[in-house]
Amino acid sequence: MNSFDALAQKAKLDALRGRFNQQTKNQSNQSEKALFKARLNQPQILRIVPIPDGDIPIQELKFYYNTGVTEKVGSREYKISVLSPSSYGESDPLEMFEEMLTSENSEEYKNLNLDIKSKILYQLKCSSKFFLPVIVRGQEASGVKYWGVTEKLLQSLLDNIEKDGHLIYDPINGRDIKVWIEDMGTYKQTKFELGKLSSLGSEDVVKQYMTNQPELISQFTKKSFNELKEIIGKVLEPYTDTTSQPEASEETGMDYTSVHKAAPTEQTQPPVAAADPVAAEPVKTEEDPFGDLPF
Repeated sequence: MNSFDALAQKAKLDALRGRFNQQTKNQSNQSEKALFKARLNQPQILRIVPIPDGDIPIQELKFYYNTGVTEKVGSREYKISVLSPSSYGESDPLEMFEEMLTSENSEEYKNLNLDIKSKILYQLKCSSKFFLPVIVRGQEASGVKYWGVTEKLLQSLLDNIEKDGHLIYDPINGRDIKVWIEDMGTYKQTKFELGKLSSLGSEDVVKQYMTNQPELISQFTKKSFNELKEIIGKVLEPYTDTTSQPEASEETGMDYTSVHKAAPTEQTQPPVAAADPVAAEPVKTEEDPFGDLPF
């Protein structure tokens, strides 16, 4: 009869508990985000909350939805959207590359197969999403959340933003909104209905909602310039014929079969005729952040 090692069994059980605890923690972190999600066939009541600076309570962020980037939550892997740095005032390499790809002056890409180019552009397409601060009725203790809507849904909301002379997010004479997702057969659609004239809450409650709103941008993961450039490389990878790429250049040391190496910090043009002593000096060009990508 084989001996039973209780200590070894306990160690393995502890490891299993740790795995489940981490999964629970990851799922909890996802749910702690101050983001409202409508439910399929389950109406929820929202109230749009004014923002303290007196501006309209609508913020626009830009995302990439088709890059193929995934994130593991527990034991499952999900495709996720990628936040564009242009949403918070920084340079977006995906946007820069898309502009270069469509430029008529781009020597690298002007002869690229049109079918391949259209597929790449689809994956690098950036779309806007609009966010409104809301309180979920019945969950007021959770505080202000952000309801993300498409441009089409936002247009419908704007068409109904004023009723009977009052804006629907007026804290005194506004309206609640019933929101749900409806299965339309071949697609799902978010729908809403306006409620009756009502107040957001007491004066103190309204003040609390307006002054305690989470930062929208912090609800999403910011990726670095190099991380975003790696996404471009992965998008290009299926269309890259590495056998036709040259080996590492003796002059630059750049291996063009790789998509993840750093771009050279400086490039020089060959000297022109020595008859012009000024022009004979090497000419420095602007750094090309995509010099290490394929094609």
